[in-house]
Amino acid sequence: MSKIAIFGGSFDPPHQGHLDVIKWLAMDCPVDLEEIWVLPTVNHAFAKDLLPYEMREKMVNAMLDEAFPGGSGFFKLSPVKRDRIRVRRHSEQYMAETLEKLRSCGPYPPDKFMLVVGTDIINERDKWHRWEDVTRMADILVVSREGVEAEVPDNWKIHQIKAADPSSTSIRERLANSDLTYLVGKGADVPASVMRIIERDNLYGYKPPEHGDQRVLVENFYVPVKEFLGQGFQPGVAFSLTGDIRKVLSVWTQNHDGAYCFVFQILRDTSVLEENDRAVRHWMELQTAARYGGQEFTDPKPKPHSPPLVYLKAGEPAETTAPGKILGQADGYLFFEFLGGGEGFGGLFGGLFGL
Repeated sequence: MSKIAIFGGSFDPPHQGHLDVIKWLAMDCPVDLEEIWVLPTVNHAFAKDLLPYEMREKMVNAMLDEAFPGGSGFFKLSPVKRDRIRVRRHSEQYMAETLEKLRSCGPYPPDKFMLVVGTDIINERDKWHRWEDVTRMADILVVSREGVEAEVPDNWKIHQIKAADPSSTSIRERLANSDLTYLVGKGADVPASVMRIIERDNLYGYKPPEHGDQRVLVENFYVPVKEFLGQGFQPGVAFSLTGDIRKVLSVWTQNHDGAYCFVFQILRDTSVLEENDRAVRHWMELQTAARYGGQEFTDPKPKPHSPPLVYLKAGEPAETTAPGKILGQADGYLFFEFLGGGEGFGGLFGGLFGL
């Protein structure tokens, strides 16, 4: 018998991990699924504060519409019919009550439903309201990320899938701080359709990032791979992006204007140059004052603000100070936010890179 998969959650906000699970259910799940029901929680069972249901439902629908575009026949854009994936509202606070209502009111046989959960359920099932009744009314399918081993009862199904695992709490914190790192570009934690709604409606306290009177612009900067690798860059070398660049958000590779390129997605901000200029002018004033006062002045000249990165081949250890969060993997190389002091930067590459 085909099943109806129920995938519930707060979806506050919907993120790439949610979408990866839904895609796997729609295209790769070995269980014969008639439909996939996505159930955003109306009221969280553990009394967590949530964005209003209607807004979360809107974001989930936008995410699914973009991931599974319509079309038919020769022009069919997605192998999955969007109407197989339904966003349903349930007013019940607990899953046990939701399943009871579905089994009693709908035209479904008692064993029609399959509840899709993550590996966290293994340790948290004691917190669920009437968990034993839930397992009696629905099959349990546990999805875990590749490489994450978990033991489940014999009557449960478990599958490892390739899925992102972003933290909703971290996403909300970054949005509240107007920090777009990992929120835009390739490999972002939040699908672009969801991010557009967040930006438009200023959800989660998000405001477009600003510095002084200058708005920050998100842009892609393209560097041909051959040119990049031909400028003396060696794995483990720390380099920086100089100019009016506030931050590097992500890195990937793609063909662009007939060349195979590294793509750096950056926050471009003209006020960075003003800040650099003010720092240098202040240093020069201190140097002049020390000279006229007959004092020794040894303060180093301020270096331009530049997001420092570590560039190394995947699998090779960095010889510099321990790198921080990975920004992206491109053409077999890893790019990290560099947490060191930025020693030894000098010279320019294409007017933008500094070693």
